[in-house]
Amino acid sequence: MAPIRSFTESTLLDLVTADGRSGFMVRIARNVDEGTGWVWLVTYDPDGVSGFVEDRFACARHRTEDDGTGAEYVVEMPVDAGVEATVHRRGSSESPLGGHCVVDVLGHRSSDIPRGPGSERLRVEATFTVP
Repeated sequence: MAPIRSFTESTLLDLVTADGRSGFMVRIARNVDEGTGWVWLVTYDPDGVSGFVEDRFACARHRTEDDGTGAEYVVEMPVDAGVEATVHRRGSSESPLGGHCVVDVLGHRSSDIPRGPGSERLRVEATFTVP
């Protein structure tokens, strides 16, 4: 059987405070050939863990434009799931210069995060640079 080839775009950002008490991880993926998008967000702080995961969003079957100076990865979400999930990268994928991330979803306050939207609004916005 021949291998199945499927083009996927994926970004992962991980941030932890210097004391390790708070942080977030976000992954946005687009399975272009399949027409599906995936958003995963986990946040934690001294009060607990919150998150969101969904891997069955519909997405356009075209690759994100990337001219080598930057790209914007977006997963479009239905109204009941949240507002937006976007990562903008400056620079090439081989030599990123920085970027900006916004994830605004309806998630869950739980360390065992179920798939799909919840009732807690979770918003992460971060600007990142390369030292």
